[in-house]
Amino acid sequence: MRKLLLLLSCALMSISCSNDESSKLSQSSLTLYSGDTATLTYSGSCKWRSDQPLIASVDNGAVKALLIGKTNIYANNEVCQVTVKPHYTQYAEPYIKWGTSTSAYESYMRGYGYTKVSGDNSGGLWSDDITNTMYIYIASNGQISATCIITSLYKTESLTKFLCERFIPLDYVDGYAYFVNIAYDTMIGETINTDYNDEYALWALAIPYDTRANE
Repeated sequence: MRKLLLLLSCALMSISCSNDESSKLSQSSLTLYSGDTATLTYSGSCKWRSDQPLIASVDNGAVKALLIGKTNIYANNEVCQVTVKPHYTQYAEPYIKWGTSTSAYESYMRGYGYTKVSGDNSGGLWSDDITNTMYIYIASNGQISATCIITSLYKTESLTKFLCERFIPLDYVDGYAYFVNIAYDTMIGETINTDYNDEYALWALAIPYDTRANE
């Protein structure tokens, strides 16, 4: 009987110790807006890391939301899925699916309820009459090779912030502010163009970007 009680006591102690040592992450999911911060906690010592630190970084549990998207933040082997949303949503998300058909682009624009002004297999123009913004696509052999957002000059701040929530700022050269996406396969150049309809206009031109070209 004593041996049985001793074995039961050891088993209970083992279970108790196991429960004490099984640390837990405070949250399994988290939604933030770009620029926001939050704190995750873990009941025990751990190593923190983020799958995509450009979307959301983590430092000892302190989470910083950066670019819109989703990433996993780990505390040892436990995971918190972090979703970063944008503050600025007044423009269509830049279409950067290079090599897709012009019909796919047109379907994408129709999803926003925009008006098609013109278009064929080499290029076209769509208009958002509510925000006075135009969207241009350029195609080669019926496949998308560049897209552009054109809007009023007074919207410089809102368009720049819109881009900064989605792309990584690279440089400012000769009147162009350059951005690149997380995948490093798209570059955007934002500039003021005075040749469009004899008025000042703000352009954000997106093109495929090959990092190997700079090696």
